[in-house]
Amino acid sequence: MTEPPEQNFEQIRARNDASLMPEIGSVRAGTAVHALEQFARAYLGLFMNIDVDLTPVERVAMLANPELVDAVLDGFHAVAIRVPLPDAAEIAAARARGNEHPLNFIALAGMDLLAERAMDEALALPEERLQSLLSFYFASTAELHNRWYPQLVEKRPETVAAALAIYWGILIDRGAAYLPGLLALLHEQRAAPIMATLSLTLLQRWKQCRLKLLVELLGVAFRYANKEDLRQLIETMLADQDGVNVKKTLLWMAAAFFVSPAEHEQQLINYCQASKEKILPLLDFSYRLLQPGPGKPVTISTHALAVLLRIVGPKFPPKVVNGEADDSISLKVLWLFRRLGQQPADEARREIKWLRSARVMRRCETVMEEIEASLN
Repeated sequence: MTEPPEQNFEQIRARNDASLMPEIGSVRAGTAVHALEQFARAYLGLFMNIDVDLTPVERVAMLANPELVDAVLDGFHAVAIRVPLPDAAEIAAARARGNEHPLNFIALAGMDLLAERAMDEALALPEERLQSLLSFYFASTAELHNRWYPQLVEKRPETVAAALAIYWGILIDRGAAYLPGLLALLHEQRAAPIMATLSLTLLQRWKQCRLKLLVELLGVAFRYANKEDLRQLIETMLADQDGVNVKKTLLWMAAAFFVSPAEHEQQLINYCQASKEKILPLLDFSYRLLQPGPGKPVTISTHALAVLLRIVGPKFPPKVVNGEADDSISLKVLWLFRRLGQQPADEARREIKWLRSARVMRRCETVMEEIEASLN
C-alpha cells in the first residue's frame, strides 16, 4: 500500500473501512495478514506520514474507525500468542535471501502490545514461539525499540541464546558479513551470560564464517566465555585445519597463543616465519583483541607481548613522524610497542633486551629506545 499524504487520511480510513469491515472477523483473528501489515507498520512508527509522537494505538487510529482499530489490536494480540509462526530457521533463511516474512511486523506489534498489557504473559510464552518472535525482532531491518526484548534478555537468557544460535548460525552458514543485533547485545550488561555460551556455539561454525566475522566472534569469546571452555574449543579447532585457508589457520593459532602463550609461542613463530600474508592478520587480530571494549578486558603477559613484537616488528617496523604513526599498520605496531612500555618496568626492560638480541629487530631500534626511555 502506498503511504498517503497527511491530508488524505480520511480517505484512507474510509477505504480501509469499506474493504476491511466485511472481513473484520479475519482481522480480529490475526489471519488477514495482507490487511494487518499496514496497521502494524503504523503501530511501530514505520508509516512515514504518521506522527511518531502519537502513541502506537493513536497511529493505528489514523487508518481506521474505532471498531476496526479494536479488531486490528485483537489481531496483533492473536498473532503474538496463537497464530502459527515460522520457526527461527525459516525466518533467518528469508532474511539471508533479503526477504522479510509477511508476519514480521505484525508479530512484533502484537508482542509489544502483549508486553504492555501483561509483561508476565509475554515472558511466559512457549519456547519455540519466543524464538520465532526474537528472530522477527533481529530480522527487522528497521531500528525498533521495544519493551519486551530487554526483559527477555534478563529473565529468559537461555531462550534468547537458543534463538540466536539458530538465527545467527544460519546467517553464518549463508555467508553473512555481520550478525544483526550483535553490537547492541554486547553493550547490554545483562547479556553477558548469553554471550558466554553463544560465542562458543557460533564459533563451531567457523569454517563457514567469513574472516572478519570470525575475528569478531573470537573477540567476543575472549571477553565473555569461560577461559577453560574457550581453550578446549581452540585446541579442538586447531586439530581440524585440513583444507583451511592460511588466514583462518593463523587466527586459531593466534587465539591459542593468547589463551596459552607458553604452550603455543614456538608454534606461532614457526607458522608465521617472515610471511606478510600471515603476520598482517596476526597484527590486526592482536590489535583488535587488546583494545578496550565491552566485556572482560583481554590481558597479555609482558613476554607474550614481546613475542608478538618479535614476529611483527621486523616485517612492519613502525614509521613514526613527529611522534605519530604515519600509516594504519604503523599505528597498530606502535600501539603494541607502547603497550609494552605500560607493563611493569623491570619486565619491559628485560623483554626489550630480549628483542634486541635478534638482529632483525634493529629495524625497530628507534621505537625501542623511545619505550626504554619512558621506563626511566
